[in-house]
Amino acid sequence: MSGARFRPAPLLAGFHRQTLAGALLRRERLRSDPAQDELWLPVEPGTRVRLRWTWARAGAAPALLLVHGMCGSSRSAYMLGTLRRALRRGVHVARLDLRGARGCEAHASWLGHAGLWRDLAAAVESACAEARVEALTVAGFSMGGNLALKLAAHWGDAPPPRVRAVGVVSAAVRLADCQRALDGERGLAPYRDGFLIQLRRFVREHARLHGERPWTAAALAARSLREYDAAAVCPVYGFEDPDDYYARASAESRLPALRVPTLALHAADDRIVPCGPLLVAAAASNPALRVELEQNGGHCAFVGHDARRRFATRFWAEARLAELAASGRLVG
Repeated sequence: MSGARFRPAPLLAGFHRQTLAGALLRRERLRSDPAQDELWLPVEPGTRVRLRWTWARAGAAPALLLVHGMCGSSRSAYMLGTLRRALRRGVHVARLDLRGARGCEAHASWLGHAGLWRDLAAAVESACAEARVEALTVAGFSMGGNLALKLAAHWGDAPPPRVRAVGVVSAAVRLADCQRALDGERGLAPYRDGFLIQLRRFVREHARLHGERPWTAAALAARSLREYDAAAVCPVYGFEDPDDYYARASAESRLPALRVPTLALHAADDRIVPCGPLLVAAAASNPALRVELEQNGGHCAFVGHDARRRFATRFWAEARLAELAASGRLVG
């Protein structure tokens, strides 16, 4: 664990400044998508997930498989930013669009949930079967980090032979804490409302494409994440209530089962996912898990200063993931 590796850019210390800067100071979305190959992977009847490959060079090389957070997609700025940093290191990159991601609604029987690691498992299997993949690092952001950790814990002592590391940024390993923070803290209301806007957009688009479901109206009426989960997740996936869902879908209880070398990057000031201490505690008893808990960094942001270029920013966590994929080593 390190408290000195990341330094926020000038004037960008603090949760809100870091998190907003992480979303607003990126130019990746303005560029064309560099995907070269696109695969649709069936995960269950009526549902396929999309895997987008970008090749760093001809021939075999290390590869990085990225999975986005809640309401994100393969086009999320942090996904594109990590992709470009990995390509510069000669790493092939695959980006997974989970069920319900923008542009994939027609291929999903319904939106997934924060513990549904089967979709990621299908992507890992596909990536490991690719001849150009020498070794695979699996990396996730926020909810995607929870999925990556759950899948790695599921592997236990027998991960796929080509998987050599896992990396997570701002991993939501205790979902109940995240829900309480987003629904309960007044200062986080804009973030919660942003998530709800995106979730309602999916519900409306799904109803347009597939027709309304018994839970459609209740999902659209939800005014909190807990209400949405009660309406649109629990009855679909067989959870008794949101508390049952959060407990069973969280990676927290499964962290002792991790055996794949795993790097977790987290910020102590992350108010959306206040899970840093849990990760530190888990790492104390599991040598496979390395946690770097930084004082600043916000949520999936870590906007630092690039000393090589004046007025330039450096996205520290994305660079660390690219480094991990290129080297396979947890210590930078």
